[in-house]
Amino acid sequence: MGISAINDRVFIENKTYLTLDYNYKLQVDQGKSIFLGIKAGGFYNNIDTDKIPRIFNEANPLLSAVDSYFNPIIGVGITMIAPNFFFGLGTPNIFNSKRFTETEEFEPSAQDLTLFHLTGGFKFALNSKLSLNPSVIYRSISDSPNFVSGNISFKYDEKLSLGTGLSNNDNLSVFFSSLSKNGFQWGYGYEFLNGSAAEAIKSPTHEIFLKINLDKKEDSEENESEINDEE
Repeated sequence: MGISAINDRVFIENKTYLTLDYNYKLQVDQGKSIFLGIKAGGFYNNIDTDKIPRIFNEANPLLSAVDSYFNPIIGVGITMIAPNFFFGLGTPNIFNSKRFTETEEFEPSAQDLTLFHLTGGFKFALNSKLSLNPSVIYRSISDSPNFVSGNISFKYDEKLSLGTGLSNNDNLSVFFSSLSKNGFQWGYGYEFLNGSAAEAIKSPTHEIFLKINLDKKEDSEENESEINDEE
């Protein structure tokens, strides 16, 4: 169980997302598990139209329908994880919500549409310590082009990972991550434009992540299992 809080500011919009996330692990067999997830919450979009540069002193009637709003969030997902593959399907929000209120003069069509994520990947062992790990992410949303991103990485001793990715919006990426014995993980990713497509990112982006595993239960169970096997 966890809490997710995101604040995203772009021009006159200030969006705040707050959700409660719950995940349940269903053990299928010794090496295969199914994870069932649900999230519930909402997001508030604070829109300040006074920040729009004005050319004339008269009020713009088109802005009468533009106002701050709140929308609920209900997301669901399912993922199967096995030693050599994983597969997942989910949506961050099942609701299609209109962004702005209707008025007598205008009927806005802008909406926050439901989108679906499909992801999967495999692990091919090259030797006792080195593995090749391809994966793919597919996103579908109505009235927009489908998004497909493929990644491939080499992982050494389950601790070091180096890879690259390519998406159908002409973006390329490279990434690196490291995992220590105490559960601390860190990584870096760099994404840049490949070509001159209008929908691609204009400038390269940098991403740094840090992750700490506070659950030592699985580690202790694995150690106990190894001791029992030796006995």
